[in-house]
Amino acid sequence: AAPQPVRLYALARIAGPSARRETLASMEAVARGEVKGANLSKGRVARLRKGRLYVDEEIPPEDKKDYIYPLENGEFDILGRYHFCVRTLKPAEWKDFSQKNHAKHLTFAADYDRILKSGVVRSRKQGDLFAPPRRGVTKTLKKWMNETGIPPAERDILPLICDGSQVLWVWNAGFAAGLQPTEESEKILLVEQLDGGAPDGPVAGSSE
Repeated sequence: AAPQPVRLYALARIAGPSARRETLASMEAVARGEVKGANLSKGRVARLRKGRLYVDEEIPPEDKKDYIYPLENGEFDILGRYHFCVRTLKPAEWKDFSQKNHAKHLTFAADYDRILKSGVVRSRKQGDLFAPPRRGVTKTLKKWMNETGIPPAERDILPLICDGSQVLWVWNAGFAAGLQPTEESEKILLVEQLDGGAPDGPVAGSSE
């Protein structure tokens, strides 16, 4: 509803200073829902999702590949895009860690004994199921990604911790419902994201 100069200025701030007038016009069409997407510079695409304009980074074809790694202590570097550390802590260590890092929104914890030893770090597969924390429901990972607004370009490479078709942990979302530590937990599985965007809302398994 803003005057066109204001709209174009806002869109130019998103698209970058080198954006052409045709690009801004395409972004306006996306915002109005007239087209599905508009190509920007540096492999970015503007899309409309749930009434909001998003700019997604297109994933190069060579990066769109399946991967699978054993779930073990150590640092993971997935495709040079997602970096996180997995380790186990004793309850006292977890308590001390959570007190010192209570405001850190990229740390997730689970009861180690509730994570099956056949867990792996991998990309998504057809038929994957996920029980989002604090939701009390289980749904297909595909449906959850659609509802959450995960950028389409990221869905095939987003890191998961899985056991079979059960998704135990998702990057930026945390561990599935029912896996969070309790006072009876004898060992804690900690996943600490080393970079990336913070999730919306409280963190599953955090001390908040």
